[in-house]
Amino acid sequence: MRSFTSLFEPLAAQASCRHTIPIMSARLNLFSSDAELLNDFAHTFVDLDFTGHQAGSQSMECGLAPLSAALDWKDALSARLQREIDHEGLGRLVLYKWQEGIGVEQRGFGVVLAHASGQFLCLVENPAAAPAGRMRNLFGLAQLITAEALTRQQLLFVHAGGCGLNGRCILLTGPSGAGKTTQALRLIREGATFYGDDQIVVGRNAEGRWTAWPYWRNIGITASTAQLLPWLPQPDKNGAGKEKFFFSAGEEFQFKKPGPARIEAIAWLSPTETELRKVDREEALACLGQHFLSVPWTADAGQVLGALCEMAEKIPVYIMPRNQLSVAAWKQIAHA
Repeated sequence: MRSFTSLFEPLAAQASCRHTIPIMSARLNLFSSDAELLNDFAHTFVDLDFTGHQAGSQSMECGLAPLSAALDWKDALSARLQREIDHEGLGRLVLYKWQEGIGVEQRGFGVVLAHASGQFLCLVENPAAAPAGRMRNLFGLAQLITAEALTRQQLLFVHAGGCGLNGRCILLTGPSGAGKTTQALRLIREGATFYGDDQIVVGRNAEGRWTAWPYWRNIGITASTAQLLPWLPQPDKNGAGKEKFFFSAGEEFQFKKPGPARIEAIAWLSPTETELRKVDREEALACLGQHFLSVPWTADAGQVLGALCEMAEKIPVYIMPRNQLSVAAWKQIAHA
């Protein structure tokens, strides 16, 4: 059996280019022998944009290479299959474990190997794809690394939108198609600040309060959603109704990215409920346990579930009729 080091160190020795990415308070040091691949990968992280946070002392190394450079990684590490999952944002994921760490394979795109020391190895399945396809391939792998890097800083990705008002944030969650993006855009129209439409970074601040950090990606909406929000840019009328088109929230609404905000409430958007109601801890866990978590690494399950239980206990959770949250309703929640 070979070790992770036997895969990692030769790639590090051959690296001819490097790039450092801030991920919240940590630094991710990328290296590769392929300058074009590294630049594209780094750009994927820049799109996630955590540059507003002061870099701390934690540092992680990540080697980037074609999958062909280590096709035998499973045999080399004696990696054992743990499980396969269908992730809402990343598709089919295959999780592996070996003595020194864990790995996640994103079918058709590549694999990320995470060593207990904080080192990563990202093996890209088709690095020679056309630029648009390559960027799409790299995005999912970058998100896997970001999720693990956040968890190592006691932070989490959650599957939720988020908007801010008066220095507080409300999270909007529910299954895909529940209306998180639509609701967030409506709140922005009413004067709320934008934290994200589908994923948010959450964790405890210095005072131990649950806090949200903005996670800005280009917003994707379908033509049918755009028709509900006529103030937004509209797609070509000949476009397919279910295909998404994307735009930048910052450019469209001309506002700056907000700072971290205390989480005031979590709204579970329901297609069947007709009235707003607050739920107890047990029902909150039942709702949030279905779609709220967005962490694919099974080794982090204990930490993630502990955080979920604490959030359900300390943050008010409401069941809310779909598309009925307004700034006025938000103020009602705040004074409940």
